[in-house]
Amino acid sequence: MTKHPGCTGRYVYLDLHAGSGFNEAAGVEGSPVIFARIASSLGIPVEAYFYEKNRAAADALESRLSPFRSEDQCLRVVRGDHMASACALLSSLPRLTFGLIYSDPNGMGTPFDLLAAAADRVPKMDFLASINATARKRARGAFGESVHPLSECLERIPKGHCLIRHPVGGYQWTMAFLSDWLPRQPPAGFWDIKSPEGADILADLTWSQNERPRSSRRPSRPFQSRLAL
Repeated sequence: MTKHPGCTGRYVYLDLHAGSGFNEAAGVEGSPVIFARIASSLGIPVEAYFYEKNRAAADALESRLSPFRSEDQCLRVVRGDHMASACALLSSLPRLTFGLIYSDPNGMGTPFDLLAAAADRVPKMDFLASINATARKRARGAFGESVHPLSECLERIPKGHCLIRHPVGGYQWTMAFLSDWLPRQPPAGFWDIKSPEGADILADLTWSQNERPRSSRRPSRPFQSRLAL
């Protein structure tokens, strides 16, 4: 293991739901291997943490990451739930650490509390989240106001910009990229939620058909993170 990322100036990467490194259903490499391959090809020194609580998946991931490990590529599989370990790591990082936190859970388990707290603690880190919008809308139908609308969860994370991707499939899978930096031309299919197109996509992802006609009159409730790093 190399030195602490804050001491090395490495790019810090957290994959909160890493998996085995291979998507069996799609027959393609998983996000950890994609990240490791790209970082290695670009020659970027990285300190990466891949959180996986399934023992068999973690073992498989260790094997798949092995070819990419080097002095400049510190790739660590962290076994167990990401919440406690990731919070401890983020709390220990220097404030001006650069990097990315990636979240791709099953269902509606996007850790908005963790992202909101991380945005305050390490403001130079960006966030990328894969989100099942349909699952969140169904949960709101079942549990009501205890489930925060997606728009509030995203808008209350203290980042200057949020790019949202046009949803895919019946579960309305989307990607949200949150950063204080905005590319001159967003990637294809992504829109800033402050733009008319992005605001319309976010409204479709947030509200059900029954709620959407009333959404413009809904008061904005602050999304209060319960975490402090």
